[in-house]
Amino acid sequence: MARSRPYGGSQGSVGVLTCGASGAGIRRTADLDERLGRGARLGKRRLPSLWIASLLAFLVGLMTLSPVLAANDLVVGALGQVAGTNGDGVNVRSGPGLSAGRIGGLPEGMRVLVLEGPQSAADGSQWYRVQADSLVGWVLADYLARAVVTAGDTLQVNGTGGYGLRLRAQPRADAAVLAIMPEGARPVATGASVRETSGTEWIPLRYEGWDGFAAAAYLVVVAGDAGSRTAAATVQAQPISNTPAIRVGGNVEVVNTDGQGVNVRHGAGYDQPIAAVAPEGTVMRVIGGPQTDGQGITWWQVDYHGLQGWVHGGYLAPTDREPSAPTATPAQTNGDPAPTPPPPSTVGEHIVATAMQYLGRPYVWGGTTPAGFDCSGFVYFVVNQVLGGGFPRSLEAQAVSGVYVDPDHLQPGDLVFFQNTYKWGLSHVGIYLGNGRFIHAESYATGVTISDLWGAYYGPRYYTARRVGS
Repeated sequence: MARSRPYGGSQGSVGVLTCGASGAGIRRTADLDERLGRGARLGKRRLPSLWIASLLAFLVGLMTLSPVLAANDLVVGALGQVAGTNGDGVNVRSGPGLSAGRIGGLPEGMRVLVLEGPQSAADGSQWYRVQADSLVGWVLADYLARAVVTAGDTLQVNGTGGYGLRLRAQPRADAAVLAIMPEGARPVATGASVRETSGTEWIPLRYEGWDGFAAAAYLVVVAGDAGSRTAAATVQAQPISNTPAIRVGGNVEVVNTDGQGVNVRHGAGYDQPIAAVAPEGTVMRVIGGPQTDGQGITWWQVDYHGLQGWVHGGYLAPTDREPSAPTATPAQTNGDPAPTPPPPSTVGEHIVATAMQYLGRPYVWGGTTPAGFDCSGFVYFVVNQVLGGGFPRSLEAQAVSGVYVDPDHLQPGDLVFFQNTYKWGLSHVGIYLGNGRFIHAESYATGVTISDLWGAYYGPRYYTARRVGS
């Protein structure tokens, strides 16, 4: 259910915006006044013309080699960083312009919250209003850059024009797409940026339970509950794979799932079927591992109250606590009891016939009419056409409507649900057609289409099934 044309690679392109240096210009000699400790010398004596010419030539070359000097891409509300001062730091002034009073200074590398800007001074120089701890003032734009990403930083998707950003399995434009992060989404960085041979910079991050890479050009560091920091703060990044303290025979706790819980799988890998969902805070005993899959993700084998399965190491932390009472939630039952065949549906074939009338219709986020459907909107429309109304619109309400159906007892017209598609947790629904196929409003690229229920993509993400009209 992802939006069309997300950035981060499409049809061979990387989808990275390029920012020109327009507005940065050649740094004026007076700008050097803003480096701490330099104003008394440079602001009060005339400089030889040859020295000035040499300095200007040096600065032009420096700007060519050092992209951090151009501050045109700073984002208000995001974090910037003092850069390009050669270790001297920069002045903070009461207003935009060299004539404004100096109220403090910031060292090289100091992170700041960008509050306002850019604003032009009378001499044409560009300034940003920033905050660093309790100090609030204006800093010359030439000495600010976007904050360099480090592990634990809260990031924000920015500049995609509303199309979203692709999260990929590897730092390459042709790598598999794991999820689409919408504009404004806030993933958490899991390491420093990496640059591929083409020059594209990628950030390793975690988003809605997925670990992958996204194009750095569309990510800014922001203050947030997860991993935000200033220059004076110390970040403790959460582990994303093999935690050394985890050991076979020890206990681990489910962490970092934002209350969603973690999947316990039959094997080590996202392509393995889900056996259960262990809630946040659950304690389990480690019985095997570590094992690394093809994506470089480390998995541990656990005993979850008698259920033996594999869990992504990024959602486990060592603990001295002992396993608690059984609370496993079988993924296929969604809380319903035994897999006893429910009564046959009296409307299943009618639901299938109605759904097939709209094969090929376009996908529209939030759509509930033949002009365009999203996944739950398609099911909502079709089922209500058959039942005459009363079937809910929301995906969550649909997933508990009717009666539970075991995968072995699926019949045409049953509703099939999936998790961890475009986001973590329950996220997609379709209508079973029989013979292992289902019809659904999949994406902007496909519209209403037919897919293999137990194929490589949807099979491992199968969540539950419900029967209506029994």
